[in-house]
Amino acid sequence: EEKVDKEKDKKEEEKEEEEETPTKQRLGRHRMLLQLNRDVVVLQSELRTLVAQRPCTLDQVSPRQKAELFSLVAEILSSARLAVGRAWRSSLPGGAVKEATFAEAVLSKLSFVFAAGAWEKVALPSLDARLLRMASLVDCKLLQNLLWEDLLRHTVSLAGGRDAVPDLAARLKTAAAALGSAGGAIPSISSESEAGE
Repeated sequence: EEKVDKEKDKKEEEKEEEEETPTKQRLGRHRMLLQLNRDVVVLQSELRTLVAQRPCTLDQVSPRQKAELFSLVAEILSSARLAVGRAWRSSLPGGAVKEATFAEAVLSKLSFVFAAGAWEKVALPSLDARLLRMASLVDCKLLQNLLWEDLLRHTVSLAGGRDAVPDLAARLKTAAAALGSAGGAIPSISSESEAGE
């Protein structure tokens, strides 16, 4: 009789496991993806460390490749600048958007910058963020100049002294600094050496 009860209990447990609700299934998949993201972030960090210690492990970037990459980055930053400008115009008195929504719009429009700087949190950000990361690895100083000259300074000036965006400048500085932490790990071929070939 005990044996029969144990078998029934075991069958009921198996049945409950099989009958996972869609919510439990989504939660399980979400947990699995979070763990996978953590694992990939650790591997990427190890790879960046290896490349920083031994830059010769990667092929050099030619001036043409660098120019093409930074051309894409310039387009991305220009598009984001225009989006921030549209959000700002909408937030002016008589505009369609309130000031708090302007802050949300700025954070949304620049989310790719924050994701790009989140090296230790986001393994596979958007394409725009991945291009920023790649540019940071190729020429960190040039990326920093583009970020500040083409986008961030403009965004901070539009935000002005608005109470709705009190930490925007600090958040942008933090994201830009995080992008700078990779610091040109991929060696570049100088223009002079390519001309001599």
